[in-house]
Amino acid sequence: MTESDTADSVYSEVREEDWAAIQGSEFVDFAEGRASVGLVFEHDAIGLHGIKFDKATGALKAVSFKENE
Repeated sequence: MTESDTADSVYSEVREEDWAAIQGSEFVDFAEGRASVGLVFEHDAIGLHGIKFDKATGALKAVSFKENE
């Protein structure tokens, strides 16, 4: 990914409920891909979830993971 492939601005699509879920979770891992980075958390009731930052779009989004993903 080159500097020209990165977004000019950043914004968050993470809702207040997502931040509350993260607050009640345990940090599991940091994931880094070619075009994104993310933080993975585990919660007893909701399982694995986290936040992902897409470098190309500048979007910070909440994500959830299904078993076998």
